[in-house]
Amino acid sequence: MATLQAEAGRAQDAVTTVLRGVELNPYSPRFNRLLAALNISVQAYDNAIETMKKGLELFPEDSFMRSLKEQTGNAQRQGGSSSSKKPS
Repeated sequence: MATLQAEAGRAQDAVTTVLRGVELNPYSPRFNRLLAALNISVQAYDNAIETMKKGLELFPEDSFMRSLKEQTGNAQRQGGSSSSKKPS
């Protein structure tokens, strides 16, 4: 559902949908990865980094999440500002 929402240009709705999935299954690496990526897509970088930190606490060997966190941190340093948008 969240993927369809994101593809339809409704990324914020997709974030809300995935947040519900994380609430129901907080130990799902898939939900955590998707939430981090969607937060990046809506420029909620602080939320994305927090999700990545939590994901890496649960799954320290997750190379995708480590790479995404590194890329986001680099982009944030180059871009200057961070954003923490809340889902509507």
